[in-house]
Amino acid sequence: MNETEPESIIKFWNGFETPSPPFIHPQDMQVSPKLSAPVYDGFSDYRNKNPFPEQTNTIIQPSLLPVPYIGNLANAKIFILMGNPGFSAHDMLEREPAPLFEAFRQDVIKNLHQEFTPKDDFPFFYLNPTHSWHNGFIYWESRFREIAKQLQKDGGLTSCRDALSFMAKHIAVLQLVPYHSAKFPNRAAKLPSAQAMQKWADMRLSEDTTPAIIVRHESKWAISRQKKRYHIQKS
Repeated sequence: MNETEPESIIKFWNGFETPSPPFIHPQDMQVSPKLSAPVYDGFSDYRNKNPFPEQTNTIIQPSLLPVPYIGNLANAKIFILMGNPGFSAHDMLEREPAPLFEAFRQDVIKNLHQEFTPKDDFPFFYLNPTHSWHNGFIYWESRFREIAKQLQKDGGLTSCRDALSFMAKHIAVLQLVPYHSAKFPNRAAKLPSAQAMQKWADMRLSEDTTPAIIVRHESKWAISRQKKRYHIQKS
């Protein structure tokens, strides 16, 4: 297997099981306890124990499923390199039992294992309007909104949903650290999962002409390719 193929990083994450928290990759377990918050049962449990949560906290949240990448890695026409999934109290709704939140969890797991089919409209699951309650949808839809409008206008697409779906099939995000936190956990950049992602991204983006937009932490990504790249300091 070519180490630059998606199967390489997917194989790393196939070593992670998702039955119950803490949702930490086994290779990270030995070095992450001091970086981790307690496990919470859901939104109410989190708010009861954290009535005024710190929004500058770099502690990772093992109650939430990790998101090392978003979108179909095999079909992506552009990669966006970020730091790590953010966090706010409402993200803990992911842990609630209602069908709406269960559907979201299933999409996160499908994305983690890259188990997509041609019938999937939203491999980039954060662009799925079904998940419009989630901060991930709010974040990414707001950044792609004007592009979606232009696609709908110029591309003959009948709705904004169709435009979001088109982008969801062609864009992938890579997260250097796969775990949620309010602010980037610098120490977590040394975790085995972060090192595996940096190595895969460096090899993958160095070998071909797929555009990459480095939004966060360019020095930590340390992409060595010689061809032109795009860099945005802030999102």
